[in-house]
Amino acid sequence: MDQHSREMFRDVPVQVWLLLLLAAIAAVPARNVVAHLTGWGPSDANEPADTMGLGKGVAIVAAALALGIFIFTQAAADMARAPRFFPLIELGLGGAALWTVWKAYKGGNAEPLLRGVTWRFERLGQPIRYWSSVGWNLLLGSVLVLVGGQQFLDAPKQVIQDRCRNDKDRWSAAEALAACNEALADGDAPRGDLIFSRGTALYTLGRYDAAEADYAAALRSDPDSSAAHYNLGLVRERRGRREQAVADYSAAIRLDPGNTDAHFNRGRILMQAGRIDSAIADFTAALEREPGRSDLLAGRGLAFAWKRDRTRAERDLAGVATSDPSYVIALHGKAVLALYRDDLDGVVRMLSAAIARAPADGWAYAMRAGAYRHLGEADREAADRRAAERLRARHGRPGAKD
Repeated sequence: MDQHSREMFRDVPVQVWLLLLLAAIAAVPARNVVAHLTGWGPSDANEPADTMGLGKGVAIVAAALALGIFIFTQAAADMARAPRFFPLIELGLGGAALWTVWKAYKGGNAEPLLRGVTWRFERLGQPIRYWSSVGWNLLLGSVLVLVGGQQFLDAPKQVIQDRCRNDKDRWSAAEALAACNEALADGDAPRGDLIFSRGTALYTLGRYDAAEADYAAALRSDPDSSAAHYNLGLVRERRGRREQAVADYSAAIRLDPGNTDAHFNRGRILMQAGRIDSAIADFTAALEREPGRSDLLAGRGLAFAWKRDRTRAERDLAGVATSDPSYVIALHGKAVLALYRDDLDGVVRMLSAAIARAPADGWAYAMRAGAYRHLGEADREAADRRAAERLRARHGRPGAKD
């Protein structure tokens, strides 16, 4: 099966597969109900129409219809999310399969599962098919019981581990952290994966020292993890250790060239360090994979502006919508272009718009202070410099997005 076909099947809602299963289960009983009511019967002598009574057939069809309606309700969705739901289904199916083995032993007739309840083999008349059917049902039932039983026992641990991973942010960072600590107390848990997840919870809670330690530990467990290198870069950048962050982002890119976020973050740091060409290369590499992404366009546009490449700067900055959060970076780029045109009023106007959108934009305060100095507005210059210093002390760097 090719990749397109696999993706197509993954897109089919689980309720559709359940409906198909219910239809398969109800097909033979529904046929027998029709046979009882109309006198129609199958032509195959091995599949007699009267294999079950009318009442039993109607009950099975009605149950299948009721389940078909139920699986689309919220109650069914809540039940399916219960950690022990699918293990119970497996145990039930396994028990049913083993019951058919006992039934075949007592009655002398075997019905192989997954074929249909009307295909029967007699122990005396068809011994090979009989024992093959019994063996198949016994194997299938045993596997389902063993697997379902183990999953049923492991379900509480799996719940804790899933809460620690918190893939869809269903729990708070504090809840995820508590779950990670509980899961890691279990010596049988996959430590590298859970330590990485705990690092993410710690980072979200602002506990950067502990987050850095966990990401470093996760890398010792899996040195080829691009995600761990990337997240370690986030922590070190947050703590003001930009050279280390660049090395971490570079490692993440080396392991996964498609990590556009690592390209973007490394590009930002390189641009701040004055390495404009390298920053442009990072933004461009990321845009080749995600054309039109606003933060990448804004970052490269700002880099082109610093390089005084007005044409390409304006082209990139024009691609950032005013409603997009990255438009703050675009305003920075437009302010730089205005600065090179000696349009100080334009610089103030663009940076004031940036500050209105992002009041913690220390870079914009610092640059606007310089524009006010050239305009001779000392009081406004002093106020902006004080604001920039406060933000620098709070964040460890002038701005959060340049």
